[in-house]
Amino acid sequence: MQKKSRACFASHDEWLAYVRSEFERDEQLYALAYGRTELFQRFLELRGQSLPAELKAELECLLGLSDPDRAGQLEALNERIMAHLIETLFAETQPTLEQDNHTSQLSPRQQMQELLDHLASRNPYFRLWIDYKGRAGGEFNERAWDAYLRRQLNEDYVDSLDFAKAMVELERLLVWFHDQDIPLPRFFFERAWFLHFLREPQRMAQTRALLTTLVAEIPPCMSV
Repeated sequence: MQKKSRACFASHDEWLAYVRSEFERDEQLYALAYGRTELFQRFLELRGQSLPAELKAELECLLGLSDPDRAGQLEALNERIMAHLIETLFAETQPTLEQDNHTSQLSPRQQMQELLDHLASRNPYFRLWIDYKGRAGGEFNERAWDAYLRRQLNEDYVDSLDFAKAMVELERLLVWFHDQDIPLPRFFFERAWFLHFLREPQRMAQTRALLTTLVAEIPPCMSV
C-alpha cells in the first residue's frame, strides 16, 4: 500500500473513486479493506490506544501475504476489530449510563419493534421493502420485487441491489425474533441501527455478519 491512505480523503466516495482509478482491478478489494483498517487504527490512535496484541499480530501476518484471498481475510479481521471497538466504547460509557437506560427497560419484543420502526423510517432500503410488501399485500414475488427495485433505485441500482434485497431477510428474521420475544444478540441493536450509513463493500460485509448472527441464534429445530 504505497499510494495515498484513506485518511487523505474527506469522504468515502472520494476514496472509492481514487481506488478505482489508481489500483488494478484485482487489487481494489484489498485496498478498500485496508482503507477500513486504517480508519480503525487512526480512531484508536486518536484515543491513545492500539489494537489488542492478537489482532495486531494477525494484521501484520496478513500484510505480508500475497494470497489472492487476502482481501476477504482482511475484511474478516476488520469485523473483529469493529467488534473490539464497539465493546471498548460501550465499556467506557457504561459507568455514565443511567440505571434506567432506555433499552434496558424494554422487553425483547418492544426493543425489536423499536428497531423495526427505526429501520422502516430511517433506512431507505429497508423502507423500500416495507413499501413494496404493503403494495403487494404481503405477497413476495421475486421478479416483481426486482423490477420494483430497478424503478426505485435508478442509477443506484448496481451498488445497492444486494443490500436492498438483504433487507427482506433482515426484516423476516427481526419479525421472527419479535414474535418469539427473543432478545437480540449483544450490540446487534446498535449495529443494525446505523447499518444504512455504511458504504460498499463495508455495508454488505456488515449486513452478512448481522444476518449470520441472527441465524445462529435460531434454535436448530426452527432453522431446518
